[in-house]
Amino acid sequence: FAGVLWSLYNFAMRPVMGTYSTLTITCWQTLFGAIDEAGFSTSDPTAGEGPDSHRVQAWQAIGNDLARLWTYWGTTAVFLPREAAAQVVRSGTARVAGLYDFAPGPRLVRAADLRGAQVAMLEPSGIAPSVAVFHGWRSVAADAPIADALAAFADPGFDFRREIVLAGGGDENPAARDPEAAEWVVAPSSNQGRRAVVKCDAAEEGALLVRDTRLRWFPDVRAAANGAPAEVLRANGPYLAVRVPAGPCEVVLEPVVPWGRYALPALGWIAALALAVLWSRRAFAAPER
Repeated sequence: FAGVLWSLYNFAMRPVMGTYSTLTITCWQTLFGAIDEAGFSTSDPTAGEGPDSHRVQAWQAIGNDLARLWTYWGTTAVFLPREAAAQVVRSGTARVAGLYDFAPGPRLVRAADLRGAQVAMLEPSGIAPSVAVFHGWRSVAADAPIADALAAFADPGFDFRREIVLAGGGDENPAARDPEAAEWVVAPSSNQGRRAVVKCDAAEEGALLVRDTRLRWFPDVRAAANGAPAEVLRANGPYLAVRVPAGPCEVVLEPVVPWGRYALPALGWIAALALAVLWSRRAFAAPER
């Protein structure tokens, strides 16, 4: 009976707490996937993904512009076969952070012979941190689909290293300065996305980009900047941005869980199960003598 209730709870909370578990996301982002001639990146679509997939749309919009694609995803590490990695390093897009060989499992182990390493781990250059204050942006409609944000991001005239795309961001603001790094105080990875705290100290007001996989799955997120309610915007498609003032600022983000929407159906299921259990006990009870 407890197992049935737990299953119903997961079924009811899946739309609220996210499509994938933290473990699934972490494993997928770390290494799971195929390393072949095309290389491995967390943004690579899989064979089963349809045209509406976010990753498929990103590939279609941005194409083979690796620097732009990696900046969009905030990629911090990419695994590539040695020959492909050498070409990317020569282009100045990334630097080698480690050399590895395949081992049974499959898994990667540090290469004993660096010259004969099978796989290189690259760190793309010029990638803004997962939290950073941007001072330039391009705007799309508040209810615009992700495809519109991707089209703006893929525009050759868009300065993707210094600007972001805001949904409902109002007037456009060309970047006058580079983004400024912020820092996690409480990272969503420490509590499965239930709360996040970011500190920043911007030279002027801007938009704090929060590029986190856990938070972006929630349909609604509220924020407070230095204790005051702050507007939350969608940035670069699925990610989040919060307007922040100049100077020291602490931003708190929390998903808004519509408990009422799911509590009544869940209570209904529990009541139905309880009645079913009571009926079954009466139906199969031994007759009195």
